[in-house]
Amino acid sequence: MGDLLPITGKLEKLIPRLSTDADGEIIATVRAIGRALKSSDCDWHDLAAALTRRAEPTYFALRPDFNRVRPASDLHRMALWLMQHAFDRIKPSSRPFVATMVTQLARRGASTKQERYLRDLYAQHGGPAA
Repeated sequence: MGDLLPITGKLEKLIPRLSTDADGEIIATVRAIGRALKSSDCDWHDLAAALTRRAEPTYFALRPDFNRVRPASDLHRMALWLMQHAFDRIKPSSRPFVATMVTQLARRGASTKQERYLRDLYAQHGGPAA
């Protein structure tokens, strides 16, 4: 089994073309997908397996000096705390937000909506009082 990652962009463009009513275009698209799969040492079974596989949680790589980061604000401190102490308990759909806030708040502030959501997450996961 090869790696589908290098051809993901190509597949994203080809798959919607299968929705056409033109039979010739469908056949040409199927052949193009087959060639793309073959170029990445994959086949249709690999594509089907990738589509049915459950996504594994994505964890963000932390910088080695993460514990020495000086918080730029109370919000930044909250985001850092969430990354260090509650990241595995945060629902997967909220993890990218927290990771983004750690880097964003080091440079600039957050919108009102972002601030409210971050404070809610912090309170939900038992962040220490300021």
